[in-house]
Amino acid sequence: MREELRFDPLKAIDCMEIVRQPSQRTVLGVDAAMSWEEAEYLAAMPVAWTARAATEDGEERIIACFGLSETFPGMVGVGWAMLAEGLGAHHLRLTRFLAEIIASSPLKRIELIAPCIDIEPVARAHPEFDPWQLVAAAIAAPTREVRWAKLLGMKPAHVLRRFGAADESFLLFERIAV
Repeated sequence: MREELRFDPLKAIDCMEIVRQPSQRTVLGVDAAMSWEEAEYLAAMPVAWTARAATEDGEERIIACFGLSETFPGMVGVGWAMLAEGLGAHHLRLTRFLAEIIASSPLKRIELIAPCIDIEPVARAHPEFDPWQLVAAAIAAPTREVRWAKLLGMKPAHVLRRFGAADESFLLFERIAV
């Protein structure tokens, strides 16, 4: 029997109970342990969901919490997601659900930040590269997160060099409403 998947409005407790993938235990180089206040803030957003999988033994597990945090209500939002270990077969359905949320959002601008390859060696080797060429280099060797952002319908906008507490490279993605 295949695990079933359902999407429910996010509750703050979901953010505390999800068993995140190892890659998601830090955000921008900082421990991503969430406070109750942060979880309540995310759950209060107009677009915030929990994906739950019913297992073969009749139990349920949270496989993802995700949404759009509106930095300027009704205008601009930042996409975020916490993914659980063992997402596996649910990845495609989750991706399609979230892509539809992004595509149908009335927000004028949606952003997300995805870890990309370390762009500093490229920038040192090619000091003549402009920002778009650095974006092209990051896209040419996509990380899992960059591939997922593209599958969500997001467009690469800029490489954030030496960004965050761990001095890493990230790719800023955007969706601009037409």
